[in-house]
Amino acid sequence: MSEARAVAAKLAKGPTNAFGEIRKAIDAAGNNDFATQLDYEHDVQGMLGDHPNFSAGVKAFLTKKEPEFTV
Repeated sequence: MSEARAVAAKLAKGPTNAFGEIRKAIDAAGNNDFATQLDYEHDVQGMLGDHPNFSAGVKAFLTKKEPEFTV
């Protein structure tokens, strides 16, 4: 149980908005043809690229520090 809590805590500190969008994309993939799914993912990537969490992740990567994501 402690391992599950550790994983949950790590996920909670991550970019939860992106995690939600990944889940939506996976769910949509079962109903979309290939071209429609690519369009959907293209739109979502654009939206996520404009989110402050994207900048926080890039900054953390470049400075080799832990990211501080928003909700």
